[in-house]
Amino acid sequence: MVSTGTLDSPAPSPVTSFALDKGGFSSFAIFTPEKPGDPDFIARLEALEPDLFVTAAYGNYLPSRVLQLPRHGTLNIHPSLLPLYRGAAPVQRALLDGATTTGVSVLYSVKRMDAGPILAQAPFEVASDIQAPELTCTLFSLGTRLLISSMPAVLAGHGPSQAVAQDESRATEAPKLGPADAPLDFLRRSAAEIHAQVRACAGWPGSTAVLAVQDAAGGPGRELTIKVLQTRDT
Repeated sequence: MVSTGTLDSPAPSPVTSFALDKGGFSSFAIFTPEKPGDPDFIARLEALEPDLFVTAAYGNYLPSRVLQLPRHGTLNIHPSLLPLYRGAAPVQRALLDGATTTGVSVLYSVKRMDAGPILAQAPFEVASDIQAPELTCTLFSLGTRLLISSMPAVLAGHGPSQAVAQDESRATEAPKLGPADAPLDFLRRSAAEIHAQVRACAGWPGSTAVLAVQDAAGGPGRELTIKVLQTRDT
C-alpha cells in the first residue's frame, strides 16, 4: 500500500493510520515515498508484481514506469463527471460554478492529468447548502462503491475494452484554490455567488469578509476581517 502525506509533518496520513489501526497492514507494507519516481520506491513496487493500482486524491503525476507495472493498469477515483473539472480541485470548482449536478468517475490513469479512458461514472445531485468537505467525502464514498462494482470486469481483463475515451472538446480544468480565493466581495458579486464561494472554500482556503466598524463615540472607524464559515440558500 502506498500512502502520501505532507513533507513538513512526520505525522502519518489518515490513510496510513487507518491501514495500521484497522486494515491489518504492518508498517513494512506501507510505502511513503516523497516522490513517485524515487528508484527505491519503484523497485519495491516491481518486487510486488502488482495486479492493479488504485489512486485517489493523489496530486502528483505517476511516471510511465509506475503506470506500466500493474498487469491490469492503474485506476483513479476522481470526484467529477469527467472530462469536466480535471485537476486538483474538482469539487470546489463545481461549487464555485454553482453546479447542481456533479458526480464521480473511475478511470484509467495515463500520463496526462485525469485524461484517461473512463471505466465507470455516477452522477450526484448537489444539495444547495452542502460544502466542499462534505461533498468530497460523499463523492469518494460513491466512487469507492463504483470501483468495487467494477472489479470483476477489471480483474477478468475486460476493463480496457469497456472503458470509454473522454471527449476532449468538453474538457474543463479545476486548478487548486489558494488564499486569493478567500476574500468575499459583496460589492461585485451576487448573493448566489457569495454563497457558492463560501461553500467551495470551506475547509481550505476558507472565506473572509472585511467589515467597517464605526466607533460609537464618533471616532475613526476601523476595518475588521472575519471568517465566514457558513451561508444559507434562502
